[in-house]
Amino acid sequence: MAQILEDFFEAQNIFLAEAEAEALLSEPQKLPARPSRSDGNVFSITYAFEKRDKKTAWSILQKLFEAGIEPENLIGILFWKVKTMLADKKFSKWSEAELKNISAKIIAIYHDGHRGMLDAPIELEKLILETL
Repeated sequence: MAQILEDFFEAQNIFLAEAEAEALLSEPQKLPARPSRSDGNVFSITYAFEKRDKKTAWSILQKLFEAGIEPENLIGILFWKVKTMLADKKFSKWSEAELKNISAKIIAIYHDGHRGMLDAPIELEKLILETL
């Protein structure tokens, strides 16, 4: 197949012979594997966060990091959860002041991480371990 593609790019015209086209289409294409999403759900960390379950949230965070999920994605998901809890006034295990404080910390982690002032994965881990 590599030779066919090489010939294709070097050719003066863009027409492929029928046999060459069939050869390209008949070979299965391998796609890169997608990272696991910790039981198929990246948002699973938000459930543990809402319940204030430190052990589960930390465990899920580690699995998501191992699966290749970027810290920026997790920061966005946690910020969304805090913002939703504040908007819906549904925070039985949290006070409104605590959630506002966590929201500010999440924003600081995001911006300071992009500025190179801190290591976002470590700060996310500290956030989970210190606030839950």
